[in-house]
Amino acid sequence: KKKLEEMANRDGLTGAFNKYFMHKTLDNVFNGNRRQNSLAIMDIDYFKNYNDKNGHMEGDNLLRSLAQLITDSLRDKDMLFRFGGEEFVILFSDTSKEDAIMVAERIRQKVADFVFPFEERQPNGDLTISVGVAFSPSDAIEKQSLLQIADERLYKAKSGGRNRVVWE
Repeated sequence: KKKLEEMANRDGLTGAFNKYFMHKTLDNVFNGNRRQNSLAIMDIDYFKNYNDKNGHMEGDNLLRSLAQLITDSLRDKDMLFRFGGEEFVILFSDTSKEDAIMVAERIRQKVADFVFPFEERQPNGDLTISVGVAFSPSDAIEKQSLLQIADERLYKAKSGGRNRVVWE
């Protein structure tokens, strides 16, 4: 039963927690409490280009490698969720704004430094991620608002040149 539950909460491709489990978890974390928690939404820069040039199997391999790289960079209390296609969400539990920004920036740097297969075919010759971070309680205290704020900041990171973390 435990194994089945674990499988039901995980994304089959990446091993990250899945979207369903993310919503369940975030509902519990952001139920109006005032503790310091942060959310980061990250997205692979030019992922469509990567998939188109290298095929979907390589795209899947990239998603698996990236999820592993991110997981290895997280602290025990942090959780990684696959939000959609090439989008991931990280929950930083009981974490100050400064620490969440620091960890998100460290992950962004690790991804930029890591040599992924075929990354030289990317528009900037490197495989990178963009990240938007939102904070509770300073930005909002409920899930939907925090996801929306993080998503808007992700969009700002993309439109601001990609390969960056935006937190305001």
